[in-house]
Amino acid sequence: MRNHTITTFILLGLTDEQQLQVLVFLFLFFTYSLSITGNLTIISLILLDPRLKTAMYYFLRSFALLEISFTSASIPRYLYSIATGDKIITYNACVGQVFFTDLFGVTEFFLLAAMSYDRYVAICRPLHYVTIMNPTVCRSLVFCSWVAGLFILIPPLSLGLKLEFCDSNIIDHFI
Repeated sequence: MRNHTITTFILLGLTDEQQLQVLVFLFLFFTYSLSITGNLTIISLILLDPRLKTAMYYFLRSFALLEISFTSASIPRYLYSIATGDKIITYNACVGQVFFTDLFGVTEFFLLAAMSYDRYVAICRPLHYVTIMNPTVCRSLVFCSWVAGLFILIPPLSLGLKLEFCDSNIIDHFI
């Protein structure tokens, strides 16, 4: 018998002490702002400087965009929860947050593998580097990183969505 009555979850924070929550909020907000600003700076500099149009910088720009997405998938919700005290999240919002956090995290691993391949080619085949790592190959590697992340994520997430929630709707918010 399935229990379909749980439609919201309660996200527990790191602490219930008000002073520590202010400190955690300020720390997270500061580091999140620095992360977004730093990654946007990287993306802007790579787009503006014509000398940075190599494969390595293409991958770095893609990684910076992915890092912005990864941190934005969970940190703003946690900051909102600390600031307002509203710890309730709907089932659909929770599933969406888990999906995007996991998708961006898994995709980062594949993108890092593509970046390491780029460096391998640059070191081991320096004379053939420009022909091997052409823009089409770079775009294909980034696209395949996203597709592989999606294919890795879909089976366990689809199985997880079929779980029954019959005990508690309280979740520790570790991210």
